[in-house]
Amino acid sequence: MIYSKSTKDKVMKKITISLLISLILGAVLGFGGTYAYFKTNTHTSLKYGENKAFEEDETLELSSVSNFKAINIGLDENIQEFIYLLCDGYDIDYSFVLALIDQESNFTTNAVSNTGDYGLFQINEVNHDELKNTLGIKDISDPYENTRAGMFILRKLFEKYEEPAKVLMAYNMGETGAKILWDKGVFSTTYTDKVLKLQNKYEKELEK
Repeated sequence: MIYSKSTKDKVMKKITISLLISLILGAVLGFGGTYAYFKTNTHTSLKYGENKAFEEDETLELSSVSNFKAINIGLDENIQEFIYLLCDGYDIDYSFVLALIDQESNFTTNAVSNTGDYGLFQINEVNHDELKNTLGIKDISDPYENTRAGMFILRKLFEKYEEPAKVLMAYNMGETGAKILWDKGVFSTTYTDKVLKLQNKYEKELEK
């Protein structure tokens, strides 16, 4: 087909515009795909364990975490790091867990209460058999196994209740006792206030 010069100019202009539009669309779609990929695949650490399902038979893989910092709490550095790694694996705030342990046992690994609560996390003996069967724990008094058990309990409670104060109430007085208070509109106690105050203390300590 033969075009006049003016027609050729118009055709070339349309082709040029079409190419530019195609290039722009391609760039936009490419960027959008890249953004969607990174948005979907970027790991976000979830404070207090929100929205991460955890099955009882799941194996928690621990890896070295470069920003671990031991602090002076009268607890061996190795067990501190173990607690930190479990917090990272379960997506539970480390300062929160330190505060709970401080309140429960004052970081005394072999602590036993007169009501049958054992170790760092003061796990009551009524829970021992179930934890042994679920996690394969042999000695609840061992600080590492006690930590595994305590962190597992916290993980399950956070999946149910999400709010730190509610988790603390359920941990401290049992879920049944906590629900009685919740039904009365009570969502904090002296215990929860103490732990959350201690958490603020450890947050500041870890930031130094």
